[in-house]
Amino acid sequence: MGGRVYRTVYTLFRHPGQLTADYIAGRRRPYMKPVQVFLTISVLFFLFGHNYFQFGLGEYEFVPIYGETFDVVAAEQERMRLTPAEYEKRFDERLATHKKVVMALTVPIFALGFLPLFRRRRYGEHLVFSIHFFALLLLFMITAMYAVFQIMLAIMRAVSGTFPEVAQAIGTALDSEWTLVAMVYVPMWIYLIFAVRRVYAEGRFVSVVKALVLVLWHIAMLVLVFRYALFFTTFYSLKWFG
Repeated sequence: MGGRVYRTVYTLFRHPGQLTADYIAGRRRPYMKPVQVFLTISVLFFLFGHNYFQFGLGEYEFVPIYGETFDVVAAEQERMRLTPAEYEKRFDERLATHKKVVMALTVPIFALGFLPLFRRRRYGEHLVFSIHFFALLLLFMITAMYAVFQIMLAIMRAVSGTFPEVAQAIGTALDSEWTLVAMVYVPMWIYLIFAVRRVYAEGRFVSVVKALVLVLWHIAMLVLVFRYALFFTTFYSLKWFG
């Protein structure tokens, strides 16, 4: 089992798309199954990736459909006879439990974005690709991304006394969502270029363009589906089930 885990993780990192290509071609025995890969890495992510996707009620001042949320949230607080602080605490605790389920649901949704790009391939193949990509993304965030953040924090501390402006600039960059997006998705775009070429046998330029479309789709999906779906599932689960 240990050898299978090592081969799976090594192939996932070192050879973009190879795991998916081998699975589609029927070469499956040397590797973990796609669902096993995703579940294993998801567990590691939720154990060690505490700093990612830290959504709470305070970040949902505006959501699609409702617009500003102050009135509906205030009405629920009154109905449940909770103070704003008590309701927020209960909301955030419920949201944390929903996060794992909603994240899993984004995997098949991401795979839908492949359909107009690769019309001759089956949805099941896209789903396997999506599972492997999500697993790689989560693993990247708790390994390489974590290492980069620690290095930047160490540099910030080291120069804070002699070059406070540099330390402040690094701190500002680390607090920016755009920095996080760039640090995650530029490497993921490069990864997807090679993965798309290997799995779908596309040319270089076409792979670059389609990989960019998939990256943009993934970002939009996290913002519009994952982030706001968490609000609605949490809000209505509290409303209906307390």
